[in-house]
Amino acid sequence: MLLKLKQNTPAWLKWRERRATGTKLEKMIPSSGILPKIGFFEYAAESLAIETDDEDPRARGRRLEPEARELLGKEVGINFTDDFVIESDDIDRLALSPDGLYIGKKYIIGCEIKCLAPKNHLEALYINMQFNKGIKCFPRSNYLKNIGIPAEYIRQAVGYFIVEPKLETLYFTFYCPDLTVKQLFYIKINRSDIKDIIEEQTIETKNILQTAYDFISELSF
Repeated sequence: MLLKLKQNTPAWLKWRERRATGTKLEKMIPSSGILPKIGFFEYAAESLAIETDDEDPRARGRRLEPEARELLGKEVGINFTDDFVIESDDIDRLALSPDGLYIGKKYIIGCEIKCLAPKNHLEALYINMQFNKGIKCFPRSNYLKNIGIPAEYIRQAVGYFIVEPKLETLYFTFYCPDLTVKQLFYIKINRSDIKDIIEEQTIETKNILQTAYDFISELSF
């Protein structure tokens, strides 16, 4: 079906929304593995997101994290606070600035919050949905472990458990109020479920920090 429509006009730009043109398809189809390219999630966001201006990711996080923390707390029935930072008692200089903590008498529960742009939020949601179906989709990562979050956040998530031995559960949370669906979702990660990953990454963390200390010392004298 032919439509008379001049390129680069406002009407043409409007027509391109929610339509899979050749340019968009090139940015959607995976080059390897099963996770679609980011263009796939940009395409989904055109249908599922309210239009918003570009915003610096750090400024966006500072603006939305308090709201996300409150919403998460209401959903899971936990009163999180952001009044604490944590320093490791076991590994020198290793520290953590959690987005939220619940401090009990015998255990600690934490939350890490990501307030991503719609396309990135949808990508994280897609990865989690595939994880819940038993499908691993980390083609852009060397990680062999899968805990239901994008690969670039796995070390950060595991780091909570390495720094604070009393931490029993981490709610890794995603919040995007720009979307019309699934504005908030989280992955509940229990220490008992990832013991082997914690042990592996504790060794890696100690080794890389020792290498850094040795390098700094060598340059300082």
